Amino acid sequence: MAKPDNTLKRKEREEKEDAEDGLKFVIDGAKLKCDLCIVPEGDLKVNYDTPSTQDKRTATVVEKDKKSVIFKGNCKKSPQSASPCASVMKLADWKDVGTVYFQDEFPLLLKSTIKCEYGGVDVKITDSAQRNVIEKIDTTGAPVPPMEKLLQDKTPEYVVLFKRLPSYKGEFGWDYMRDDYLTGTCNEGLEDLKKVYNPFEIQTKNVTTSVSYGTYYTPWLSMFVNHNVVVGTDIELMIDAPVDFISETVDFAKEEMTFVPSTPNLRVVPDKMPISDAINGGRIKIFCDAALNTDAIIDIKSSKGDIVGKMNVLKNNEVDKLTINVYVIKAFMSDNSLYSENIIDTELAKIGGLSRLESYLNKQSLNQGLIQVKLIDTRKGEKLKIDLSTNTFNNVNQGLNPKDGKPHKDYEMLKGVVVNPSLTNFQVDSGKSVNLFNLQSNKLYGFEKEKCILLYLCPLKTKDAGGSSYMIPLNNKHCIIFGTNLIDLTSYAHEIGHTLGLDHTFLSKDSSCNLISLADEKTKINSDLTHYKVQIEEAKSRIDVKWNQYKSENNGYFTQNPNKIPEYKKPFDDSKAALDRALSQNLKNKNDEKYLIDKNNIRFKRAFTENIMDYWKDDANCDGTSEIVDTTSKKSFNQYQWKIIQEEAKAYYH
Repeated sequence: MAKPDNTLKRKEREEKEDAEDGLKFVIDGAKLKCDLCIVPEGDLKVNYDTPSTQDKRTATVVEKDKKSVIFKGNCKKSPQSASPCASVMKLADWKDVGTVYFQDEFPLLLKSTIKCEYGGVDVKITDSAQRNVIEKIDTTGAPVPPMEKLLQDKTPEYVVLFKRLPSYKGEFGWDYMRDDYLTGTCNEGLEDLKKVYNPFEIQTKNVTTSVSYGTYYTPWLSMFVNHNVVVGTDIELMIDAPVDFISETVDFAKEEMTFVPSTPNLRVVPDKMPISDAINGGRIKIFCDAALNTDAIIDIKSSKGDIVGKMNVLKNNEVDKLTINVYVIKAFMSDNSLYSENIIDTELAKIGGLSRLESYLNKQSLNQGLIQVKLIDTRKGEKLKIDLSTNTFNNVNQGLNPKDGKPHKDYEMLKGVVVNPSLTNFQVDSGKSVNLFNLQSNKLYGFEKEKCILLYLCPLKTKDAGGSSYMIPLNNKHCIIFGTNLIDLTSYAHEIGHTLGLDHTFLSKDSSCNLISLADEKTKINSDLTHYKVQIEEAKSRIDVKWNQYKSENNGYFTQNPNKIPEYKKPFDDSKAALDRALSQNLKNKNDEKYLIDKNNIRFKRAFTENIMDYWKDDANCDGTSEIVDTTSKKSFNQYQWKIIQEEAKAYYH
């Protein structure tokens, strides 16, 4: 019988193996090739701090400069081949890269290439640096494992999830990818949101449908060192092993998972759990015994060593820079009992006073970003308060200084602060009232140079706001809670969140009730800035015309006294300089607005989340009726929000 010709099968197998090799992750020490380099073999140096593969850093798309792509010869494309590759190399972006994330970046694969735009050719990866052999291990006398153990399929036999308890009230930071985020609730920045959770693929199959589990989004935990001492409660989580993703090969009587922190500063109790407990909602506690200088990881490993679950833990080594003094200032009307200081005291008492408010902020909201505040309601032994009369508001409403009833530039911008002058239904403009209280508090207490937050408690009403604060300028320190929301703890965290750089979690709407994308928001900012620049230049031109006219009318005098020209021209120059300063400040504010949009670049449907920066209701059709009313308790911040408030606290408020 003739021997069968297996050439075709061998070729198909080799092509399949080559394709699979091309999908290998590339690690530090990989080999490169450039046909235009006199020494065509090069090295890839991974400088970015990424998770390890085979104990070496995994290469990602950020490695694209001469510090990472290293060739030691000269470039043939340069004149007389005299220029070193490192001096002329100009690299584009990596192509054919992986689709999972390593430290928020795509990984390089063996098949990836990068074009050198100077030479016009692709630099290729010839060796991923991964090895199938284990080096530098003394195996003398070691037992030889059975062949099937070496060749076992590394797909995990099951999947495990960390979940918070139903009783969670915000006692620690816990952020995870909600299913509804992926199916429409996140309506801007979904791809950026995915990156937050360091996704990776799990090929474990559903025992019923044979469909792979797919993307595992790693949740985030934030906690203090000795968390119980700071917040007053342990961190307890539930462990869930979905039965649909447990292989039939698992021995339920024997299988046990292990919780493996990446640092000894973290402990999980218990550190092992039978899979039977995980199926039934087993619980663990997590402890942090010393500061985390970098973000940490807690892996869940099966008895075979496979990673079946994972959690990220936010670094907490800078909590000493995240404390903020919050001065609580009562702002009320002294001659109207409906909006008096007594109303503030009565409403505060309903929530347990300032001590309960401070506890909520430090143990059920801002603590998620590792922020701790101290509420202070006295200054030099006296209660902080702004005592305003009806006459004060009437004067300010006309742009007049309430002290003497005369026009004043500081109050000119506050015209219209009173929306409804009725004594029984007195209403103010939310934004202008913040500016008024800010102006008065600076005159009374001089907080303008102090790093702090000013929290105004005001019994007045507004048309549609329970609180107000500004995100611009970035160092704005003022926020206010109005009468309707004095008993709502979440409102305090919401407004302080704005002060710390957090925008609403939802998109704004235009006059036609259409959602405004963040790109359109930035386009409008640029348009406003361009329009403002034109106005400034036109105003400066008018000043020049006036000066030239004045100079012409007094030409005889200036001809005889040319040395007097600078003196008479100075008021005109000063006016132009003031306009330039206004333009500079406007430019800074507009750039800060775009900066905050980029920071808050993930948005969700309004009234669809439990986020503290969300609203409870949405007038979806802009017809004056709230079609959507959310009953979900607003009790959490997202991981990217933790980082924003930390950055702002350190920069402006600590």
